[in-house]
Amino acid sequence: MIYLIRHGQTHWNAMKKIQGHTDIPLNEQGKKEAEKSAQKLINLNIHQIISSDLLRAKQTAEIINQYIQVPISFDARLRELCYGQLEACKSTEISKETWDIFNTNPQKLNAESFSQLYDRVKDFAKTIDTNQNLLIVTHGGFLRMFMYFIENRQNFDHSKFKETYKNLNIKNTSFFQWHPSKEKILTFVSESFR
Repeated sequence: MIYLIRHGQTHWNAMKKIQGHTDIPLNEQGKKEAEKSAQKLINLNIHQIISSDLLRAKQTAEIINQYIQVPISFDARLRELCYGQLEACKSTEISKETWDIFNTNPQKLNAESFSQLYDRVKDFAKTIDTNQNLLIVTHGGFLRMFMYFIENRQNFDHSKFKETYKNLNIKNTSFFQWHPSKEKILTFVSESFR
């Protein structure tokens, strides 16, 4: 079984700021969420943790691992979408024109495209050891794209992603599971371990 969890809360999450690749640590609430997550995950017989290398995910993984004590590794492919110049901004304060640029030509903002994130997700998925129970600690944007990948498995279709997946609300420490040999969907388990 593959388990996936979003990292705990950061100050920027609380302030509704875009984080992307900006390396923001967990706040006290986020640390508590990670501890509560660990207490719920302890009986799942997890063999390994693979985490994004960004600090908020890394700290979440390390707190969880204090309880389950398994091998842990960090992988940059699990990072959040890079928002470039939009990072540190509140999404509600960004103009429609700027969002249009981001959605059509993100390179102008030094940002990553959704198709580039799809490629990262696809590349990572190929390396998953489906014979182990894995915990993947990652970000909301990665989880949305992973869900798209699991349910579609085709080349990236921006309009389909935008219509169905792009705006899914995935709260901090939301928890999912996926059985690669049986399910073509990512099953939502818990909204948040708070």
